[in-house]
Amino acid sequence: KDLAQRIPEKSDYLANFNKRVYYLSTLTKQKNLVQYILTKIERKKNKNAILINTSIEHIYPEKPGKKWEQLSDPSNVKYIGNLVLLDSDLNSIVGNDCFIDKKRKIQKSSKIITSIDAFDKNLWRSEEIEDRTKRIQELFYEDIWRNE
Repeated sequence: KDLAQRIPEKSDYLANFNKRVYYLSTLTKQKNLVQYILTKIERKKNKNAILINTSIEHIYPEKPGKKWEQLSDPSNVKYIGNLVLLDSDLNSIVGNDCFIDKKRKIQKSSKIITSIDAFDKNLWRSEEIEDRTKRIQELFYEDIWRNE
């Protein structure tokens, strides 16, 4: 009951989400929070999910190289809309592959529904990251956090 009274208003939550939920290999302070949110969302969609030895993968890589077009907003790379959970072995395999190659490998080999669903696009740009970030924000606030 006490925690329920501390839930922020939705507008405050949405306004501050990206300031608190992000991950880069050089900005690891929020890594556990990102992993927690992605895990909770996966378990909501897949009650039988067994998430052991997972790691966080950047869909658009931190160091994209020549295989990727530049993002219109490079700061989007750190936000949760650009992040998925993968089995650690698969994460090593996909590395900095181009989007289409990552998509093929993840859809073929991953058992994590939310990670597979993240690759339902044909392109991965700032617009897709921002859209997925908003969907995750809404889902976490409405379906998970407020209903815990």
